[in-house]
Amino acid sequence: MRMRQGIVAREMTEEQIRALADEAGKQADRRLRETGFHCSESVVRAVGDVLGLELPREVLMITTGFRGGGSGYFGQCGAMSGGMMTINLLFGRVRSEESNVCAGELTKLYCQRFERAMGDTNCHILRDHYHITSDNDSCGTVYYTGAKLAVEVILTGHRDCANCGGFDGAVGRWAESEALASR
Repeated sequence: MRMRQGIVAREMTEEQIRALADEAGKQADRRLRETGFHCSESVVRAVGDVLGLELPREVLMITTGFRGGGSGYFGQCGAMSGGMMTINLLFGRVRSEESNVCAGELTKLYCQRFERAMGDTNCHILRDHYHITSDNDSCGTVYYTGAKLAVEVILTGHRDCANCGGFDGAVGRWAESEALASR
């Protein structure tokens, strides 16, 4: 994974973070309408785009089955799963000796914020509500919220978790872990 642009979370203002988060939400919703990507796919792609990440093909592929709460199983919301995937892509670990505290704390924080914003984390419940109340019979609002919150958590993680180095450090850690895993 490479970055196309230099985003340093610690140097960003709240307004800049909100603007990037809003753009990610809009991109996730737009992908649903214009390209047919589902919730988990749209969220991961939108978050990657606004953060300037060049995501490997395998990362994009792995998001497919999470749509519809598990390919139509209607369990955990796929948009929420997509946000969790992006957080763990940047703050997760490859080796058991590495700490999982940052990824765990940020994932939990993301899930709490998602549930607070949406009222639930279950696809079936969210789908029933948002398909009925939307103007286009879709979960666009859920896509938007999943991507928006993921960017917010990624860019403010260094404030919320003492064990997190921040987004700018996470990409370097990801590359380092990738090199170790390939050995």
